[in-house]
Amino acid sequence: MLIKAPVYGPDPSFNRQFVKPVLNGFGRRRLRSTLLDYLRTATDKERAGPARAW
Repeated sequence: MLIKAPVYGPDPSFNRQFVKPVLNGFGRRRLRSTLLDYLRTATDKERAGPARAW
């Protein structure tokens, strides 16, 4: 669920507090893979968050 915060949250600096635990728990590779999946399959509105989190 933490990964959904940067997807739907409008403020990248605020979302960082959610991305850091994901990085620590799952690693950069898995986080980026998940963000890429969102970029491939999400609606236009949902793509902005993963792009900023990248």
